[in-house]
Amino acid sequence: MYAGIQNSVNIVNKMHEDQVKKACKLALIMEEKLRAGVEIDKDLKAYDTLCKSAGITTTEIKDGNDFNSWGEICAYLEKLGFKPTYARGANNDEVDKSMRIQQFWTRYLFINETGIADEIKERIEALKTADKLTNSGFDWEEYKEVATQFDDMEEDDFNVEV
Repeated sequence: MYAGIQNSVNIVNKMHEDQVKKACKLALIMEEKLRAGVEIDKDLKAYDTLCKSAGITTTEIKDGNDFNSWGEICAYLEKLGFKPTYARGANNDEVDKSMRIQQFWTRYLFINETGIADEIKERIEALKTADKLTNSGFDWEEYKEVATQFDDMEEDDFNVEV
């Protein structure tokens, strides 16, 4: 019974597997009670509840040839050994065309625009410095507090000797 359910239901995790096994055990117990002529009303109710929670009712059991998701289709194709072949280097749609244009433009910029490499290096160094400041315990609140102390000062307050 368990093998039949396993072929017709997608058992997704250990808890689901445990529920299915318990339903099979309960079915076996009910079978023995029926043979002995014992009442099985309580067991039948428990069996129905367990089957509903495990998703193994007749309405939820699928045909073994049906697919419920794209993932099941992919898994089936992988079992068959299907390996997709892609056209390398060909523009199949607008996305491929856009990507190729961007690649050529970026290459053109690096080759023909002098100084752009230096600008990129400077920007990377500035980003590294900013990252070090933000991660080195630099306190922006303290900075604002100190910076606002000088807002109300007059120009005469600074005695600069030249």
